[in-house]
Amino acid sequence: MAPPYAAYEFDNILDSQQWQQKQAWLMGLIHQAQPDVMAFQEVFSAEALAVQCQQLGYPYFPGDC
Repeated sequence: MAPPYAAYEFDNILDSQQWQQKQAWLMGLIHQAQPDVMAFQEVFSAEALAVQCQQLGYPYFPGDC
């Protein structure tokens, strides 16, 4: 969940630095794995995830089809 929002734990909101670290971690993981297909579970910030996927060369995202 992108700041300033929270999911499940409403007292555990990521600050902008933590959010950037989480995005960098996910991008690194996807880049290393080089998957042909990905499935994500419990996506709360779909627009941010779609941008990350596009940046990694995955142009299709649910809702875009």
